[in-house]
Amino acid sequence: MADFYPYDKDPVLQGIDKEVFQNSILFTFMTRGNDIYHEFLNYLVRQARLFEKFSLALVQNSWRPATEELFNMGLESKCDWVMIMDTDIGLRHDTTARLMTNDKDIVASPLYFYDPASNDIHLNVHYTPDLAREYTPRMPDGGIEKVLATAFGSVLVKHRVLETFAQAKESFCTWSDFISEEYKNASPDTIFFLKAKEFGFQTWMDWRIPIGTHHKYCHFNSTLAERHYVHRWFDITFGPDSRAKAMQTPEGREKLKTALQHHYAGGAVGRIASDGDSPDKPKVEGEASPATGHAVCEEPSEIHGDSGKPVPVAADTGSHTRDT
Repeated sequence: MADFYPYDKDPVLQGIDKEVFQNSILFTFMTRGNDIYHEFLNYLVRQARLFEKFSLALVQNSWRPATEELFNMGLESKCDWVMIMDTDIGLRHDTTARLMTNDKDIVASPLYFYDPASNDIHLNVHYTPDLAREYTPRMPDGGIEKVLATAFGSVLVKHRVLETFAQAKESFCTWSDFISEEYKNASPDTIFFLKAKEFGFQTWMDWRIPIGTHHKYCHFNSTLAERHYVHRWFDITFGPDSRAKAMQTPEGREKLKTALQHHYAGGAVGRIASDGDSPDKPKVEGEASPATGHAVCEEPSEIHGDSGKPVPVAADTGSHTRDT
């Protein structure tokens, strides 16, 4: 711990052995540049004051390549611990240290996640192989429990876990026949936890740590536009749950790719047709909705929120496709 940090005067840190802060740690995160919340930055600044051996790893890339690269950077760092974080979260500044005191190979703190495509708020925890979503803590009074998987929002991993993957020449976040084929299209974080389980590493959730804030709407960024608008457009056009079905076949994935290209060209950005509108084809710029009579798309740089008023959207400067 940095000499100038007033540990004894910080009530939040009481009960944590000072030796914890002598561990070396690499904080890793990926960003598109427009999804960094100020509480996240405050958290990193405070960690730099707490831990004597503190490093950062940042990747600007799409989700799966970024997570794979972050783990490889963690492997090369030789740090005792690697912390994988989302950039739009806010955590109490003792979170990493308290996770570390558990001395578990993989341990996470609780967060709520929001899926705009299904308007669903859920916890970052899975207990069963079907990866069913959980909505209320199973240990509301605190405690630490075994889980099947979590998400890369606030996860602490020992370096020896990464070494085990490397020694087996196994990728971290990309599917292989090391795990069941039913998870072939699973998210990178799910794949990592399932592979870790096969290696004998248990994932834990520490409910004693306060649930952090997750500011998914700190910016109405391209990820949200893609999920909330393009995915809904895809389902309206091709039928309910069509995106999930499309991911199962090469033809379907090509159709989804076309939809995303249409989105980034500006054609799918805007208010999506309501359930009463015709699902035969996607709405195009300037076309009126039969249900409302309003133009579905205005300028490509605007998205219409629930109020009908345009909401500014940050300019898209690269690939933003993210698995869901």
